Formats: sequence, C-alpha cells, structure tokens
Amino acid sequence: MPDELQIEPSEFSYGPVYQNPSLRFSWLLPLGQLLFCAVLLFPIRLMILRGLNIPLPNWVEQIMAVGFFPWVKTDFLLTSVTALNLPALMIQLPYVIASPNKSEWAPADVDFRVWRAITLPLLCLPFWWIAGRGIDALTALKHRQLAPRISWPEVVVGSIWLAGGATLFVGFLVSPIADKDSHFTSFAASGGLWALLGSLSVVARFRQWRFKKKVAMHLDDATGKV
Repeated sequence: MPDELQIEPSEFSYGPVYQNPSLRFSWLLPLGQLLFCAVLLFPIRLMILRGLNIPLPNWVEQIMAVGFFPWVKTDFLLTSVTALNLPALMIQLPYVIASPNKSEWAPADVDFRVWRAITLPLLCLPFWWIAGRGIDALTALKHRQLAPRISWPEVVVGSIWLAGGATLFVGFLVSPIADKDSHFTSFAASGGLWALLGSLSVVARFRQWRFKKKVAMHLDDATGKV
C-alpha cells in the first residue's frame, strides 16, 4: 500500500461529543444574564417587592429602604433589564395582537414594568442558551469537532434576531437626535447585541457545513488514491 494515503485523525475527525467541555457557554450565558439582571435590580429591590404587592414587616422595609445607591435611577434599571432580554418580548406578541387593549399580559394589580423585569430574564433563557450553543460550536470547530450540532431551528431563530436586531440598531443610527432618548438608546444597544448573538448560530452552522464538506472531499480524494 503506498504511503500517499495519510489522514490525520486530529485534523479531519469529528464526533458527537466535544472532547474539552471545560467551559460551556450554553450554560454560562443564561446563568450569567440572570446574575447580571439580579445585580441591576438589587438597588430597587424594595420597589420591586412593593410592585408585586408582597407584604413585608416594617423593620424589613426600613432596612431595605436604606439608599446604598442614591445615584441609581429606577426607570433606567427596569428599562435595561427589559432591553437586555428583548427577544422575550416576542413571546408575548401573539397575546398583544389578540388582546383588546393591545398590551402584554400582566397581573392586574402588578406594575407592568416590574412584571417585565422579573419575568423577561426567565422567558429569555432559551434565547441565551441558543446563543451560547453557537459559541460552543465555534469553539469546538477550533478543535476539529462538530459538537454541539447547530440545528435549523436555531439558525432560523438566529437569523430572525440578526435581521431584527440589526434593523433596530441601524434605525437608531439614522434617526434624528431628538428621538434618541434613554429608552431608545437602551433598546438600540440591545438590538446590536442580539444581532451579534443571532449571527453566532448562523455562522456556526455555515462553518460546520463547510467542515463536513471538507472532510467528505478529503475522504473522497483519499479513497480514489487507494
């Protein structure tokens, strides 16, 4: 047998399990954003509890009312959490369209801003997980591995947020300065972030396809030389 057939397993191997899963972004991103949102909402914890109509003893309220962060603006923190988890707003879109008042669902006696701030980080966990899988897939490709395999639903979701986030961000850039208030700025920044996160799944799927094609071509060439 001639020595021309030389296939290096380390170069053209791919399997279902990533061999070095020391850091999984599919877990790191969802948990990280929950922690970050908790940090953002901590200075207004008393306002949130009151907004949820949770009764507290007077001494607890007095302790929680101590202003450790007097410079923090409540509206900014609530908007930041909402904007950070922008994809979760789309989950309530069917209800908004069908509801008579065209608003998202929230308990009648709860401040809708507070309701958003505590529910959107949880509803957005699947989107953060998908973005994390894209990073894991791109990282695994550096080790010549195809794990995790990016599915077509993930590509579709990523494409939607790539297009929607980019549109929101570009719309902010070309809008008049008078329209660029703090709310618009927060959501535009979130649009740019989710355009980037959405592109991860698309790029990872494309690169996995190219890698599989490269391996198939190499094996075909090697088989022809036998």
